[in-house]
Amino acid sequence: MPDVALIADPLPGIFYRHGGAWFVGGGTSAAAPQWAGFLALLNQRDGGRGLGHPGPRLYAVCGSGAYHDIIGGGNGDYDATPGWDAVTGLGTVSVRNLLAVY
Repeated sequence: MPDVALIADPLPGIFYRHGGAWFVGGGTSAAAPQWAGFLALLNQRDGGRGLGHPGPRLYAVCGSGAYHDIIGGGNGDYDATPGWDAVTGLGTVSVRNLLAVY
């Protein structure tokens, strides 16, 4: 089950370089390293002490503007609805707002 969402569609996807060649990716393969980067920024801002499990802190900022709630669309099994849903979790992140409130 998702906690948060980022780019899932490989079109437009994100470009990355591997082994001297450029590729385009999407889905979890693109979202996980982006979230790792966001958490690295948060950890650096907090003095590099480590953040521990991010889940409780991610859920604690619900309603703060840290997320854009996705209320339409689906993945074939579930539909996006207001609030947490099984497609996009809490929604997509506003990194600027997340960094401000996390």
